[in-house]
Amino acid sequence: MFPKIKIHKSPLVWIIVIVVIGSITTIIAYKSELVNTCTIRQLDIAAGVKNYDASKNAELCDSLNNKIYQFNTDCKSDLEELDCG
Repeated sequence: MFPKIKIHKSPLVWIIVIVVIGSITTIIAYKSELVNTCTIRQLDIAAGVKNYDASKNAELCDSLNNKIYQFNTDCKSDLEELDCG
């Protein structure tokens, strides 16, 4: 009476489906600002500071200071800028 639907039982297929759905949901939430982007930006800055501490790259320091300034302005925060000297 009803047509039979074949469901793939491979775990790899299910993992891919879950990752794709999660990625789409995350992108939609980020674009529609349903999540607090300040937290995500702060994590990005923290990762950048860790990379800077390892490399001591002056260009990376300037880039991070720009990100920190923009973050402080947008998110009403008080992160201290790096000393690039």
